[in-house]
Amino acid sequence: MIASSKQVMIKGETLSIQINSIKNFSTKQQDFYIVALKITVAVLNTVAFKREALNAYMTHRNTRSKLTRNNIISRSRIYEMLLSGADNVNPEQDGDLDISIVLYKKNNRVIGYRRTRSKITYLNSKFFRMNNKGIATIGSNAIHEQLHKLGFKHAKKHYTRNEVPYVYGKIMYRLILNYLNNRF
Repeated sequence: MIASSKQVMIKGETLSIQINSIKNFSTKQQDFYIVALKITVAVLNTVAFKREALNAYMTHRNTRSKLTRNNIISRSRIYEMLLSGADNVNPEQDGDLDISIVLYKKNNRVIGYRRTRSKITYLNSKFFRMNNKGIATIGSNAIHEQLHKLGFKHAKKHYTRNEVPYVYGKIMYRLILNYLNNRF
């Protein structure tokens, strides 16, 4: 495994991804991760993603209540928050999602996680597959964790998974697979 401080900017028309650090990846895994995020950026910048994000049913708990009235945020505002590139770790509205990623291994059902106010996202190598579903999982998880950085949380009971991070993650997963299968 390598520990890399490699920085990579993946440019998109509206939204980009800035990879600030990649740790515990082999060179092959690192290259695959970067390709997966390039595909994620391509999908994020599509009309299809915007349409699905603006029409999705979701519930949310948001800790950034100073931005909201009665803790309610419209779907268009959630989409705008994502596009701004700002989050609770890097408040600059620069149009890019900042990612610092660490690959770890644990035999559980958690694909990835991040700690509150941390710049680092942890990705479970158990779910790191170098195939189309792996690309979709990487993109889905990147967006899911970015929405946590925007302040969106999980419900206390995970019955429906209709919270913002899950819904955006599901949209990304499906659209990335469609993109890879030329069904866009």
